[in-house]
Amino acid sequence: MSPAYAQIWGRPWADMTNRPLPWTDSIHAQDVERMQRETEQDARGMGAKREFEFRIVRPGGEVRWIYARTFPIVEDSGSITRVVGAATDITQRKQSEAKIEHLNRVHGVLSGINSLIVRVADRSELFWEACRLAVEYGRFRMAWCSWLAPQTSQITPVAWAGDGPDLAQTLACKLGAVADDESLLSAAMRLQQPVVCDDLQNDSQLVPCAKQMVERGYRAIVALPLVIDAESVGCLVLVMDQSGFFDAAEMRLLSELSGDISFALDHIKKAERLNYLAYYDALTGLANRTFFYERLAQYVAAAARGQQKFALVIADMERFETVNDTFGRHAGDGLLRQLGERLTACVGDASEVARLSADQFAAVIFDVGDVGDVVHTIDRWRQQWLCAPFTVEGTEVRMSAKTGVALYPGRCARRASIARCGGSAG
Repeated sequence: MSPAYAQIWGRPWADMTNRPLPWTDSIHAQDVERMQRETEQDARGMGAKREFEFRIVRPGGEVRWIYARTFPIVEDSGSITRVVGAATDITQRKQSEAKIEHLNRVHGVLSGINSLIVRVADRSELFWEACRLAVEYGRFRMAWCSWLAPQTSQITPVAWAGDGPDLAQTLACKLGAVADDESLLSAAMRLQQPVVCDDLQNDSQLVPCAKQMVERGYRAIVALPLVIDAESVGCLVLVMDQSGFFDAAEMRLLSELSGDISFALDHIKKAERLNYLAYYDALTGLANRTFFYERLAQYVAAAARGQQKFALVIADMERFETVNDTFGRHAGDGLLRQLGERLTACVGDASEVARLSADQFAAVIFDVGDVGDVVHTIDRWRQQWLCAPFTVEGTEVRMSAKTGVALYPGRCARRASIARCGGSAG
């Protein structure tokens, strides 16, 4: 045994006449059985030149990797008299390889997320796929996505993957404005930056279910906020079974990962907004002209098949521009919202109401028996819709409308007036 033994193994050199293999005492417990097989093969002369790697534990508990090469010394007779070996400390190389493999896992998740951005148009699918990729390619023990409900400030898991989905529910919490009594998720979303617990056994004050997680073999957890337009909207949580897993290099990639998911969420949000504006009026939330015409075509087709009449009612607000001129366009927009809300309440179904233009509304009356039924319904709407005043900038305003009515199937159309109740607009 050369003097390098003491340097690598961390144990003093001693007379090894009586114990020819003292170095085996330091072999890592997980490698002992395999190395016993290797040395037995050497003893029986079964192996020629061989190479193998194993771990040793130094007296202070430090683990080091060893690369060993052995070859036999053969006599002229062909028998093996002894086996000579050379051992090299390859710990640094192993650590570098592990680091590269470690980061490549996150790169695999990043690549998968980037492909999701192109093809996924649904928020739920994005979350479920992101969790799946984190577990399948990133080999995280568990992953879940949580979403913030703005009305209640509740942060709730909505997608997950891995071997402990029940624990995701225990981390549901509220987003608070202060740091008192908050959890890992709420802290990450409040600060809008990753929050790490890299040792669940000794540093778990932000993780309410830390004890259960440690019992299942989890050792580290990170919460990555998902941010759109400078507002936290959700959180991606990743769990590993190694303490100290989330180092600086890892966190740079994970921050990029959460940024990509946030970008995808923003893209979905904008696509949903564009789709909404294509069919709905942004001011009142009612169907716009395009969408209402599509619905109207369906109503006509259904009536033609069933031979049941329906009535189309279109109401033009009278002197609406007076409100804009008197109180300003902002006040006029508020009045239009009130008009839409009241008309929807009268009709009873928002899908049967629309805003066709600036101050023109439409509604549908189904199962019409005769013209008298239509007149009766419009009169009832007038009482509920326009008789009570509206409040505009603190002032009561009364509105009236002229109405056109068409029946299908039918040959005639009428114009009527929903009379103003109690005075004029403005």
